[in-house]
Amino acid sequence: MTVDSGSGARSDVRRNRRLLLDAAREMFTTSQQAPLYEVARRAGVGQATLYRHFPHRGALAEALIQEEVDRLRDVTAGREDTPEPFEALLTAMADGQVRLHHLADVVRESRDGDAAFVRVRQQAADVFQRPLAAAQRAGQVRPEVTTEDLLLIPRMLDGALHHARDAGDRALVAERCLMLLRLGYAERQGQ
Repeated sequence: MTVDSGSGARSDVRRNRRLLLDAAREMFTTSQQAPLYEVARRAGVGQATLYRHFPHRGALAEALIQEEVDRLRDVTAGREDTPEPFEALLTAMADGQVRLHHLADVVRESRDGDAAFVRVRQQAADVFQRPLAAAQRAGQVRPEVTTEDLLLIPRMLDGALHHARDAGDRALVAERCLMLLRLGYAERQGQ
C-alpha cells in the first residue's frame, strides 16, 4: 500500500473514497434509491470499505453535498470581490440541484440531516457573501437582496424540480426558474 508522505493519508484510502463518491454521484443523479451495496459494487470496493468511509446513506449524501459547496467555492476562487462570479455561482448552484436533485431527500431523512443542512447553508452563505456584495456595488443586484434570500433558491428549485420527469426536464425547469429569479433580483435601471 502506498502512503502519501505529504498528508499522511494512504493513497489507496483516498482513491477508495473517491471511487465511492463517484459511484454514488452517478447513482443519485437518477434516483434517490441508491443501495449502499450497489454503490460499493460500482466503486469496485467491498462493503466494509464503504462503511469505513460512510457509516450510513446520509453520510454519503452529506459528503456529496459538501463537494457541491466546495465546487461553488472553486467558482469564486480568487475573484470573490468582483461581480463576475455572482451569476456563475447561481448557475453552478442550479446545475448541482439538477444533477443531484435526490440528495436533499436522502440528507433530510438521515439522522443528522438537520445539522448537515445548517452546516451547508452557512458554508453556502459564506461563499455567496462577497460576490453578492460586489454585484450589488456594480449595480447588478438590488441592494436589499441578502445571502439569506439567495439560500432560498435551492429550496425553491427543489420544489420546482420535484415534479420534473427526467434530468433534461429538470435542466429546463431550473433554467426557467433562474430566469424568473434574475427578473426579481436584478437592479432596475432608471429607478
